[in-house]
Amino acid sequence: MGMLLAWCVRMGIVSQAFEEEHEKTVLRLRMEEIKGSELLVAAGGDLTSAMFTARGCAFMENHYADYPRLFRETFSVDEDTMYEVEENWENYAQLAKRLTPLLLGRARKRQRMNLLARLRKRLWH
Repeated sequence: MGMLLAWCVRMGIVSQAFEEEHEKTVLRLRMEEIKGSELLVAAGGDLTSAMFTARGCAFMENHYADYPRLFRETFSVDEDTMYEVEENWENYAQLAKRLTPLLLGRARKRQRMNLLARLRKRLWH
C-alpha cells in the first residue's frame, strides 16, 4: 500500500489536512528521500477516507478492490510472491503507469459527459 499512497500524494488526491498533518514526511516522499510505506506508517498504517480528497475517495472506491490484481499483473507475481516486490522508485514508476490512466480516464470521461450535457442544453434551448 506504500506505493499506492505515494502515487496518491504525487497525483494530488490526498486531502489538505493529511498533507498538513504529515507535511515534512510528504515533502520527503516527493523528494524521493523516503518510501511510501514510511509515510503510511507515519499516518497510522491504514488507508482511510480522511486521507483523500473527494476525487481521491472516488478513485479508491472504484479501484482499491482491484489494486492487488493490478499490482500482481504489473510485476508478474502471484499472491504468494507479491510482497517480495521491492518498494523502490523504479517499481513505483511501473505501477504509476498503470494507475494514472485509471484516474485520468475517469476524469476525461466526466469532462466529455459535461461537454455533451452543455451541448445538448444549448441545442435544445
